[in-house]
Amino acid sequence: MRAPVRRRALLLGGVAMAGGGAGAWWLLAGRDGPPAKPWHAQPIKAYEAGPPRPLWRLDGIAADTGPPPVPIGRRVAFAARAGGIATRTVVAASAGWAFPAADAGRGMLPAAGLLVAADENGTVHALDPRSGRTRWASPAARAQRLLAADQFTLYVITPDHDLRAVSLRGGAVLWTRPCPVEPLGSSDRPGAEQTPRATAGAGRLVVHDRTGHAATLDAENGVVLWQRKDLGPGPLTPVIVKLTVYLAGTSLLALSLPDGKEHWRSPGSPSWGEPAYYDGRIYAHDGSRLLTLDPASGRRAGSPVLDTDDTGDTADAIAPSAPVVQHRTVCVLLGPDGSQGLALCDLRRHTPAFLRTPDGRTPWLVAGSGNRLFAQHRGTVLALPVV
Repeated sequence: MRAPVRRRALLLGGVAMAGGGAGAWWLLAGRDGPPAKPWHAQPIKAYEAGPPRPLWRLDGIAADTGPPPVPIGRRVAFAARAGGIATRTVVAASAGWAFPAADAGRGMLPAAGLLVAADENGTVHALDPRSGRTRWASPAARAQRLLAADQFTLYVITPDHDLRAVSLRGGAVLWTRPCPVEPLGSSDRPGAEQTPRATAGAGRLVVHDRTGHAATLDAENGVVLWQRKDLGPGPLTPVIVKLTVYLAGTSLLALSLPDGKEHWRSPGSPSWGEPAYYDGRIYAHDGSRLLTLDPASGRRAGSPVLDTDDTGDTADAIAPSAPVVQHRTVCVLLGPDGSQGLALCDLRRHTPAFLRTPDGRTPWLVAGSGNRLFAQHRGTVLALPVV
């Protein structure tokens, strides 16, 4: 069992988490200067006319569906076309290690310097991101889905629809509680269940389901501290910044993490997608406009980063998944389900570069790290530059 003082230290210090349920592992300072790590990319000056030119591209190696790619250190992991997890180096896309036993559909997350994944039996494996070697395995986790992770703990949903906390130090089960929100919901896409989205940080776990029901739990013991219902269609990944949680739906809400007290709300038109926090700002969209907001007040900062209202084309609608931010680039998915392409927006010039897939039926999957965007679509994995 973890010492309570460590949890309290985390609560006081706060942890900034971003959307997609994966946490703030990919957030950088957002300032100009030399790359922070040798494997980080140098941003380009501006996007040229036309689709952005990839830094590298590999076709036919990735699964059509699965979790977004996971950049972790010098490598990026992704759901492999042949099954399991594969990796490539972020700089040159050189082949790395693979973990064929993983069931990538259950999710994979970077956590405490590890890459965690589950196999078809629900056993959680903690992998060394450099070698792919298993540091520990936890059959007792019985993970149907990996939800979120903080500095100490991985949180999963079991086949019995329970929430379970698993220690990242060795895989021991710390607690198991009935899931306070709908654990698995139906989806418009056959075979694609809508698992709740979650974020962990500052000693709390926040889960949000497809019905718009959000619950905040004490990460130490799984006790439900407060709940909000009727937030609007979900599931949408919450964002934790210090002692505030941001929840999307028909309104974008900023709530006190300890007690759920409302700091501010901004009504949607008609509704908000998942927010992202980056370099002191909240980035979120209402389905057509990508906006920058002040985290403390909810006030909008300047003109929209991207406005697709004028096109009248539903393919240009911004998908509800969270923006991915790297340096001065904000990337959003296009189309109601994210299958129509990507828009890469320059935060300084407010000029987007579009990578369109007008006949797409498979959603794009995107993540960012080290001044690169990693995108996966219909078997292809590519790295895109940022400004």
